[in-house]
Amino acid sequence: MASLVSIWNLALSHLGNKAGLSSASEPYASREAELCGQFWPIARQFAIVKCKPSWARRRITAALLDLGTEQPTQWLYAYSKPENCLELIGIYGPDAVRDEDRQPCRVETWTDGADNYDVIYTNVETAVVRWLTDEESPDRYHAAFTTGVSYLLAAYIAGPIVKGKAGMDLAEGLEKKALSYLMLSETHDANQNSAAEVFRDGNHAASWISARGFGDVVIADAAVLNAPE
Repeated sequence: MASLVSIWNLALSHLGNKAGLSSASEPYASREAELCGQFWPIARQFAIVKCKPSWARRRITAALLDLGTEQPTQWLYAYSKPENCLELIGIYGPDAVRDEDRQPCRVETWTDGADNYDVIYTNVETAVVRWLTDEESPDRYHAAFTTGVSYLLAAYIAGPIVKGKAGMDLAEGLEKKALSYLMLSETHDANQNSAAEVFRDGNHAASWISARGFGDVVIADAAVLNAPE
């Protein structure tokens, strides 16, 4: 299981830096640690949006908003965009079972005159929202993602550490490696979920599982219930 400081040290090792950080917390003890802290959120968020890993996907019944007379006439409902949302995957009806059941929506910023709010407009009543969250803890990162994001972080900090054209060339090569590992991470996650073509809402029994004699099945990151011995 990777830790934040181990990912930062892996990124520095891609640059040939053998100093070795002992902490990823402020106050930073070195210039290298400061650069990692500066560029880590950018690298992490880019990698999550690129890969859309299952451990970063969330779903919840959306919180309905009452905008009164400011509700756009072309949309029947307004919902609050989830906090820590990197990317909206889609809006679904409460009984949706497939990814293809995604419904039309629009995300805009609404203001009450004092504060700004991210609002999701749709015509779906009791809408379910799916999104990618900015998962800051590396506890759930698998090996391909960890390697890919470490190369991406290395690409971002290569310029400040290695000056001139050499730094630019190094950054370009590291970015290519990062994207190749992130593509591998996407494939890994797709293979893990390829058996469940239905929308993983935690209470839908897929027909291919039922046909094999299983009872109640949870299509999520949970165990199969009532499986035959």
